[in-house]
Amino acid sequence: MQFDYVIVGGGASGCVLANRLSAAKDRSVLLLEAGGSDAHPLVHMPLGFAFMLGKERFDWRYAYEPEPQLNNRILYCPRGKMLGGSGSLNAMVYVRGHAHDYEAWRAMGNVGWGWDDVLPYFKRAENCAVGDAAEHGHRGPMTIVSSPAWHPLDELVLRAAEQAGIPRIADHNTAHPNGLAPVSVNVRNGFRCSAAKAYLKPARSRANLRVETQARVERVLFEGKRAVGVQYRRGGELHTVRANAEVILSAGAVDSPKLLELSGVGAGQRLRALGIDVVHDLPSVGENMQDHFLLFVRARLKDMSSVNEELRGSRMLRNVLQYLLTRRGLLSGPHTHIIGYTQVRPEAPSADIQFMIAPVTFAPVATKGSNETKVVLDSEPGVSIGFCQCRPQSRGYVHIRSKDVATPPSIHANFLASELDRDIVIRGLRTARQITQEPALAQYLKEEFSPGPQARSDEDLLAYARANGDSAYHIAGTCRMGTDAQAVVDPQLRVHGMERLRIVDASIMPQIVSANTHAASIMIGERASDLILNSH
Repeated sequence: MQFDYVIVGGGASGCVLANRLSAAKDRSVLLLEAGGSDAHPLVHMPLGFAFMLGKERFDWRYAYEPEPQLNNRILYCPRGKMLGGSGSLNAMVYVRGHAHDYEAWRAMGNVGWGWDDVLPYFKRAENCAVGDAAEHGHRGPMTIVSSPAWHPLDELVLRAAEQAGIPRIADHNTAHPNGLAPVSVNVRNGFRCSAAKAYLKPARSRANLRVETQARVERVLFEGKRAVGVQYRRGGELHTVRANAEVILSAGAVDSPKLLELSGVGAGQRLRALGIDVVHDLPSVGENMQDHFLLFVRARLKDMSSVNEELRGSRMLRNVLQYLLTRRGLLSGPHTHIIGYTQVRPEAPSADIQFMIAPVTFAPVATKGSNETKVVLDSEPGVSIGFCQCRPQSRGYVHIRSKDVATPPSIHANFLASELDRDIVIRGLRTARQITQEPALAQYLKEEFSPGPQARSDEDLLAYARANGDSAYHIAGTCRMGTDAQAVVDPQLRVHGMERLRIVDASIMPQIVSANTHAASIMIGERASDLILNSH
């Protein structure tokens, strides 16, 4: 069996590639997805993601190594296990990030990846109904709307933020956003508009595109330094497929470096110790791992309702009926209702924390006797002011533990290893707390229970962060793009030292974007499709 292009991974970038490459009728494309299909009601109902996290059907359920700066806690690391990848499991938040992010990529030597270079690809992806029409695309496959899920508490939060000096803005996807806006989401007619739906589904009928699910790639096949195909297992049977033009890894920032190492591309000493023949000694594979560190200030309210009560008892039934009948209401969007930015360090080049604010308080709780988790809402009304540092300095890694493809990799974010990261976390907590104490919200404030009134000093707040902070599930950077000796791919996304092998996903980010990574992953897929087609 042979195809021109073999794409490994049916996540955000992989679905984009499958569509754009198969649009060339003289090219044949095979997309291999290790997980299953996205044909489940919870995948498509916007608030359904809260019930998919930690479930084996939808999630690879990875975990971090014990984090030294976080009291050696082991954090949960969800990864989408279906077509659409983590974009079928996430909260559908569509955030591009700041122009400064991409200008920094270009300044690192990545010509063609500055803001003016990538903006046309964001626009090409978008069918956007939010913000200034000139700043967005309107004919693309990815529907972007302002979330129809809205609660009266959201208006109070925006008013309180204005009182704290953080303005309300119409759109958080401009080049230099600074302020808070209703969240933009990839939702279409009340359903999740994932990359699988927006890009892959319209292309499935093409004769030159083949999609296989439950197809776990075990290694890339090489002739010398040239990628010639892949070996994968499906239904217990081992298959080999040849790629006449290129093998493209789009397995994500965890599984793309994992697959490179399993295939003999990585740090030679590490691979030999695991019994893997070294094809190419490339020590930077799996290094430079970055993730956003997420923290919340949570408060209980009085004389004001929140989503906590709306998702219980008869109110829950009413909201379910509203969604089923109209595809609107609280179930038609994510739990995060407000997104935006502010600057907590005056010397920062642009906003340095991103807010994710929800009119609800909840916590993931492990299910007794299993590896699964469930989301438990608080019984009283509440509000959560969440934030993460836009561009963390701390760096971790993703590396294989074994040559067995079924063994989960070792994932280490190294959260809060940098003094700058610790400083921004403290400042961010004070800024988030200030929003709850402004008059618009303070009159309804019953108590702040997290971090709580006892946490006043910098030391108290940092201790709270170490004990309670979590991953934002935005893993990036493990196959870094660059022209230096420590990069994994070049600006055309070709693996250094190899032929006919590219990586196209969030792993190529030299520095994580100041945003949820899904929108940027779509853009990376769009730009890569042009690079690939133009090179052949």
